[in-house]
Amino acid sequence: MNNEYTNAEVLSAVDKVADVIEEVGLELWRLAEISLGLGQVKTLILPYPIDAEKFDVLMVDAIVNGADTEFVYGPAADRLNEFGGIGARLYYSTRSAG
Repeated sequence: MNNEYTNAEVLSAVDKVADVIEEVGLELWRLAEISLGLGQVKTLILPYPIDAEKFDVLMVDAIVNGADTEFVYGPAADRLNEFGGIGARLYYSTRSAG
């Protein structure tokens, strides 16, 4: 499986998440902390360059919980910064609950 994404694909994904955040008013930072604590984060997504003081704790939590860390740059990082500077790919199941 190819895990390489173009900057345009990343920006499109960030835009989709941003639309949901604006619609429902989620606080991404808190959601990321909770998801990391529950082991639900597959990949923590952070903007580059990174503010180490701001993200050190989350990066350590990601490592401890077995999550990967991915950095985005350029327009995708700018857009991500508009919403707290953090994103995540979560584990999920396609199994039906019934």
